[in-house]
Amino acid sequence: MSAGGIRWLRVLVGSLLAHVAVIGLAALCFRLPNGTTILLYALVPLCLGATFAFGFWAARGAQDLFVVHGLLVGTLTALASAILSWRTTLPTVYVVANCLKMAGGAAGGWLAAFYYCRVTRFQTTTPK
Repeated sequence: MSAGGIRWLRVLVGSLLAHVAVIGLAALCFRLPNGTTILLYALVPLCLGATFAFGFWAARGAQDLFVVHGLLVGTLTALASAILSWRTTLPTVYVVANCLKMAGGAAGGWLAAFYYCRVTRFQTTTPK
C-alpha cells in the first residue's frame, strides 16, 4: 500500500504503535504514587522516544523519503493525541510533547536515511 512512494501502512502502524506505547507507559506512570507529577516530567522524553523509535521503524521499511515517513508517523501520532484531548484544558507540557512527537518522528526518519546510506555505501565499496 504505497502511493507516491510513501508506505502508508507502515506509517499508520508506526503511528498507532507509538501512540499505544505513550498511552501505555503514561498509564503505568499514573498508577505510581505521585504519578501525576512523575507523568509531567516523563511525558516529554516518552513522546520523543516513542515517535523516534517508531518513526525509525517506519522509515526503515521505505526505499525513499525516509524523513517524510518519520515525520508522518510523528504528525499522525500528534494528531491522534489532539483528537483524543479535544476540548480539554492541557498543561503546556502536553502541548510541547505533541510538537516534539513530530520532531522525534522526523529524527527517526533521518537516522533511518543515515543508516541506509551507510549500509548501501559499505555494500557498494567492498570488493567481491
